[in-house]
Amino acid sequence: MATIRTAIALYDGVTAPLKSMHKAMNIVLNSFEAMQRASGNSVDTSAIREAREELARAGAAFDSIEENIRNAGNQQDRFNRRIGDGTTAADGLWSKLKGIVATVGGLAAVKKILGVSDQLTSTNARLNNAMINFDDGGSLTDLEKKVMASAQRSRTSYMDAASSIAKLGLNARDAFGSMDEVIAFQELINKQFIIGGASVQEQQAAMIQLTQAMASGVLRGEELNSILDGAPGIARAIEKYMGIAEGSIKTVAQEGKVTAEVVKNAMFAMADETNAKFDSMPKTWAQIWAGMKNQALSMFAPILTKINQIANSSKFQQVTTALINGLAGLPISLLRCWIF
Repeated sequence: MATIRTAIALYDGVTAPLKSMHKAMNIVLNSFEAMQRASGNSVDTSAIREAREELARAGAAFDSIEENIRNAGNQQDRFNRRIGDGTTAADGLWSKLKGIVATVGGLAAVKKILGVSDQLTSTNARLNNAMINFDDGGSLTDLEKKVMASAQRSRTSYMDAASSIAKLGLNARDAFGSMDEVIAFQELINKQFIIGGASVQEQQAAMIQLTQAMASGVLRGEELNSILDGAPGIARAIEKYMGIAEGSIKTVAQEGKVTAEVVKNAMFAMADETNAKFDSMPKTWAQIWAGMKNQALSMFAPILTKINQIANSSKFQQVTTALINGLAGLPISLLRCWIF
C-alpha cells in the first residue's frame, strides 16, 4: 500500500493550491463578465466563455482524480494496472492545467490592451491641453485626425508623433502660432530623423533637447550637440536659412543667434527639399509596421476610449474590488508571473 499512500500524500499536497487557483480564476472570470455587462455588452466575450468552459472541465477533472485516488486504498492491484497502462489521469490533468495557463495568457493580453487604452487616453489628453494654448477652434477629434495623417506621412508611430506634438504645444507655445504649425514643424523634424538615419534613442534624445530649445527660445550647447548627432540635416537647414558656412552653426549658436524663430523658419523654408529627400527613401519594414499599427489604432480608437471610460465609471469600482479579492486567492508564483 506504500504506492497508494504516496499517491494520496502527493495529491493532498497539491490539491489545495489547485483548488484555490480554480476558485480564484472563477472569481476573475466573474469580474470580467461583470465588466462586460457594465460596458453595455461592447466587448467580445467569446474568449471568456471558452475560459469558463475550460475551467469547468478542469474542476470536473480535479473531482474525478481525487475520487479515483481515494477509492483506490483497497485496490492496489487495479491501481498498478492503471499505472502500467499509462498515465491517463495525469494526462487529463495536464490538459486541464494547460487550459488554465491559456486563460492566464488571455488575461495578459487583456492587460496589454488596457495599457494601450491608457496610453492613448493620456496622449490625447495632453493634445487637448496643448490645443487649449492656441485659439485654433476645431475639436480634439479633428486634431487627432491631423496628427494621425502627419504620423502616416512621416512613417512615425502615432503615439510618438502625438506625444512630441503635445510637448511642443505645451512647452514651446510662444514659438508657434497654431497647432497646425506645430504639427507641420514636427512632421518635418520626424522626416529629418529618418533622412539622417537616427536610431530611436537618438531621436528621443534629440527631440527632448529640441523641445527644450524651442521652449527657452534659443538653440545652443548640449541641445545643439544632440541635434547634430540625431538629425544633422536640421543643422544644415538652419545654416542655409541663415546664409552661413556649413559647419559654422556652433559658433553662431554660441552667440545666441539660433533662436526658436530661426529654427522654425529654417525648417519651413527647407520643407520642399526635406520632402523630396524623404520621398526618395524606400520604406523599411519597421516603418511599414508603424503605418499598419497606426491604421489599427485609428480603427480601434473608439473602443479603446470606451474601455478607459469604463475604468473611470462607478460600476467598475465594484468590479475591481471583486477582482482584487479573486487575485488574493492565487498562488504567489502565478500572481507574480501575471503582474510582472
